[in-house]
Amino acid sequence: MEFELDSEGLPLLGGSSGSISKDIGQMFLVGFSGNYVTPQMRELITKYHVGSVILSVKNLKNAETTRSLILELQKIAYEAGHEYPLLIAIDQENGMLNNLHDETYLSQFPGPMSMVATKSPSMAKEAAEATGRELKALGINWMLGPVLDVLTNSTNRLLGVRTMGDDPKEVTQFGLALMEGFRAAGMNTCGKHFPGYGNATVDSILGLPVVPESIEQLETGPLIPYRQAVKGHIDAIMVGGCALPKISMNEMHACLSERVVHDLLREDMHFDGVILSECLEMDALYENVGVRQGAVMAAVAGCDIIMVCSSYRLQKEALSGIFGAVQNGIIEEDAVRKAAERVAFMKRQYLNWNEALNPKPLSWLKELKLQHLPLSQKSYEHSITLVRDHAKHIPLTNCVEPDADILLLTPLVTPIISTKHSPELDHLLLGETVFQEFGKSLGKLHTGKILHASYTANGLMSLHDGLIERAKAVIVVTTDANRNMYQVGFTKHVSVICNQHSKPVIVLAASSPYDFALDRAIGTYLCSYEFTFDALDTTAKVLFGLLPAKGKFPGSGFYQRSSKNQLGANGNANSRNKWLVEKWNPDRDLKRLKTLWEACFPDRRLRQGLGAFLMLCPPQTNEDKTPVQTHFVVRNSSTNNLYGFCATWIYESINVGCIAMLFVDPSRRGMSIGRSLHDRAIKHLTQDSRVKHLQIGSAVPSFFPGIPIETHDTAPLQSLQWFKQAGWNIDVAAAQRLVHNQDPSDRGYHTDNNGNGMSVRYAMILTDLQSWMPSKKLISELEMIGIKFDICQPHDTRMDQVLGLVHRFHAREEGLPELYNKAKQSAKIIVALDPVKKAVVGSIILFTRNSEFASYMPWILEFEDARVGGLCGLATDPMYKDLTNIFTLGLVGCGVRQFKLQGFERCVIDGANHRQSAIYADNGFNPWRKYLRITNPKM
Repeated sequence: MEFELDSEGLPLLGGSSGSISKDIGQMFLVGFSGNYVTPQMRELITKYHVGSVILSVKNLKNAETTRSLILELQKIAYEAGHEYPLLIAIDQENGMLNNLHDETYLSQFPGPMSMVATKSPSMAKEAAEATGRELKALGINWMLGPVLDVLTNSTNRLLGVRTMGDDPKEVTQFGLALMEGFRAAGMNTCGKHFPGYGNATVDSILGLPVVPESIEQLETGPLIPYRQAVKGHIDAIMVGGCALPKISMNEMHACLSERVVHDLLREDMHFDGVILSECLEMDALYENVGVRQGAVMAAVAGCDIIMVCSSYRLQKEALSGIFGAVQNGIIEEDAVRKAAERVAFMKRQYLNWNEALNPKPLSWLKELKLQHLPLSQKSYEHSITLVRDHAKHIPLTNCVEPDADILLLTPLVTPIISTKHSPELDHLLLGETVFQEFGKSLGKLHTGKILHASYTANGLMSLHDGLIERAKAVIVVTTDANRNMYQVGFTKHVSVICNQHSKPVIVLAASSPYDFALDRAIGTYLCSYEFTFDALDTTAKVLFGLLPAKGKFPGSGFYQRSSKNQLGANGNANSRNKWLVEKWNPDRDLKRLKTLWEACFPDRRLRQGLGAFLMLCPPQTNEDKTPVQTHFVVRNSSTNNLYGFCATWIYESINVGCIAMLFVDPSRRGMSIGRSLHDRAIKHLTQDSRVKHLQIGSAVPSFFPGIPIETHDTAPLQSLQWFKQAGWNIDVAAAQRLVHNQDPSDRGYHTDNNGNGMSVRYAMILTDLQSWMPSKKLISELEMIGIKFDICQPHDTRMDQVLGLVHRFHAREEGLPELYNKAKQSAKIIVALDPVKKAVVGSIILFTRNSEFASYMPWILEFEDARVGGLCGLATDPMYKDLTNIFTLGLVGCGVRQFKLQGFERCVIDGANHRQSAIYADNGFNPWRKYLRITNPKM
């Protein structure tokens, strides 16, 4: 297609390109500033035929001006010859995210997480329909919702209570209910933020959200609501601007990724509706790609509508990009027409010119609000959740006299978007305004005084001390304490003071319910999920017993109960405590992991700081970017201190999933933290289709190749019994025989008919390396068979032979291929060479604590000095079976000689099996550490 373009790359009026130009205009969703139609906005609609407009808080003063603004926009489009009315889009998620608020004409309903707390999908549908009917009366016809993200990380700072919780089924159930409600009101819908921001974090370097999961991991939870929404024929889906390093490493933004938009959403999920891009003005996208190029990439990826939400300059830039791409053949005309057809189909569903040009009068809207008031009140009454109340402080009338003083302590915060405007209170932060109104609501229900003070990051002041002393009960409000950590310290400090004086203290989570959900030191914990006027007014009535707390905690993470006691299920039947297990976050947890390690293993101090844990971050992946490791923590969300840690590792080539590490702070043991971590890890491993067998212990990284058995005699038995109670099939008697070298077969391993196995692994140490000499017998045998030994450096031409030997004969030996893939880059490999065949017939890895390879063998960092050498990864050609022992000693001897020449004092061999340990022991090595590895088939 040839366009006659102006100097900005935009088409001149007229010409034969009119039809395709109009189609291109339908591919844009644009916004602007002000509550009137700007000349630039008029031009976009008339000249470029832009078909969709997004309105935000900067456009929406009240219902009356909004109605007039939308009507003017539609008239402009009608007079410009648009076939269908404009799509008028808005983010109106209720709760604390309402771009449009008008107390006279519009209802206030609970936000997504509050609505889920009602446990009533039918109520959610009614609320969505009510919201939709009110907005439709003003001319708004496209709801950018519902939010379908699954909150897999409770500390997620991007979405929080905008999500519907951590349970994919519940998110799906309520997401579909909201979708049906909006559509019943004649509103188009748009699920967001595909493929799911529930575990996203903002990368400080990239400056954009990063979703760490692979597609396979997303399929286990985050993608479930989207798949069901597609089956429910949702009108549109917004693809986020997040990075997906495990899905599309070379593309920084999901909405620009053909693999995400076309391959996953359009083809794999069979979505035939409208795909909307994230706003191209987001800082990271603007800086890294540019809006013009971003628009082209979004269209090529498969987006039907491209959002540019405010800048006229950037909107024209995006338009010019699409026109240029069509002219140059980068984007086919047919692709543009198909996108425009999808948009037109969506418009035909609920839009017509008669409604667009004749909106309902405001009097009708006012009457509609009165009809919806009972539903609004009912929704809030069913959402307030009392998580626990150990001392029965609620209602407050149970514990304070009618004339007693009650102290209300609230943080200075602002919500996502203002939900109420009062000119006479402009000098106050909105959070302060809302909480002052909350204090007044409490005052109406209590004859005594309500003392109210704000608190900040400055902590507890003398003012607070005096008020706490004066009050007979204290209410502390928190709002996303994980994002505002000062609230955690302040709340716990107040709680300690009150508990010391037996003074009732109630903590109210007025945003994220996860703030103190697991802190049982907070004895009375109430959740309102939002600090809107309606939510807090209802909360006041709950506090004084006028209403019961009917809400239920959203999701599945806190109150799961199971009597099953087998792998693949909850192996914690005998424990009542459940701990919130979160995925390991290196940025947050790395330093604290070292502290936890030192508390658990004082005799295994890691001398190089955090270096020993670098193997755990960033997550290791296989060739197709599928994660082979996932780690979990139990932590104090207030202090961020770790109480327990569990690492898992998957060996895809042998279908084994391992618990690589599991340890708990000594001061926190006996509280089911370890069991909670264990159960979460087993659930993760059993849900992975690559895993056929489960194992305790892992060769990579070699922190614990199995259950440690080098300590006092009772420790292994206690560990075995613990894992057995957790659901592992373990023959404890046979295990004891292996541990104490009493197995009659002397094989060092035990298996049964059901595929359950145990084996012993050793780390052997040579403490006086300088005096070590190979035996004369070994030297004679090596000379006789003619095998030569040499050192293979990184990038050596013989490296391919080494890797071939490992992958051909040892691919099913746990961790060996991984060790060699790393060693070829950062360690030395000693090779045994057959001079006749000119082939590598054996190898072993040689490394020191200063090499990058040490992260795979972190035990070497426990030594106080650097004069320790390490050997691991023994591999030999099975065709030389009769010479295996000679090869083994020759390779080890060559390694010892290298360390000896460098002045090293000690040498450690890792990963020896029972047979190898005996060979090493006969040649001067002694057992240093001993482990029992347990393997069970996945159930």
